Amino acid sequence: MGSAKTEAQMRYQRKIGLVARSFKIKATCAESFKKACEEQNEGQAAVITRLMQAYVSGELVEAKSTKKNKEPSYVRKDSRKKAVTNMIAQAEAIKAAEENILDNQPDESEQYARAEAVSQALEEAIEKLQEALEAYEEEKKSNVKS
Repeated sequence: MGSAKTEAQMRYQRKIGLVARSFKIKATCAESFKKACEEQNEGQAAVITRLMQAYVSGELVEAKSTKKNKEPSYVRKDSRKKAVTNMIAQAEAIKAAEENILDNQPDESEQYARAEAVSQALEEAIEKLQEALEAYEEEKKSNVKS
């Protein structure tokens, strides 16, 4: 039988609804993911949980490639629009948090430099997402006129 500590941990995990999942992926992918998580100082389980939640909510819209054309297929465009809109909102929220860090850190600190770089990258990403959303709207208008 397991130790009392292990049994207590298992009872707690069952109580809060944690389950273990096992799956196989390529070693190179697993190592890259592990390294990226370490660089971002995040746990792998936390990142995978966010990805799973985004997939379930429709924020992740790219589906697996079809065998015919090897290109990714996508779910309905309205779902893509919703996903892009959500990404813009999330990026703007993160950018605001990074700018708050900028306001509260000395200019020469490492955290300031990191927050400044993240803020700039997010600004560029937001612009690209907004351009994609505008292009989608234009495409939608031209399809309606046709």
